[in-house]
Amino acid sequence: MNVNPAASTGRAQWQVLDRLLRQQPEIGVGPYGLFWVTGEGRYVPETGDSDRIEQISGYVVNSTGAVFAFWLGWSPELRRPVLTRWRSVMPAADWDGDEEYQDARAAASVGTDRRPHR
Repeated sequence: MNVNPAASTGRAQWQVLDRLLRQQPEIGVGPYGLFWVTGEGRYVPETGDSDRIEQISGYVVNSTGAVFAFWLGWSPELRRPVLTRWRSVMPAADWDGDEEYQDARAAASVGTDRRPHR
C-alpha cells in the first residue's frame, strides 16, 4: 500500500481522498500516512473526472500519531464524495508489529518511540 498516494499518483480517487482528509482539523496541512485502505467495490456517481471514484475505507495516522478510521463515500444531499465515516481509534498493541502501520507512521513523520496522544 502506498501510504501517501495523493503525492504519487494523479488518479482522481486519491486526489479526492487527500482533499477530504486535509479538510479534517486533525490532518490539516501536516503529513499523514494511510494504511489498511480497502476498495469497497462500489463507485460514487459520475463526478466529471475521467477516473471512476471507488468507495474506500481505511485508516490514517497524523503527525502526532493519532489514528482515525475513514470511509470515502457519497453524499446524495451534497452530490459529491465525502468522508461518510470519520472517527478516532486507539491503535491496538499488536499494530506495532505491522509493516503497513509502521510505514504509515513514518510517512506521517511519527517517531518510532511515540505513542498516539489522546
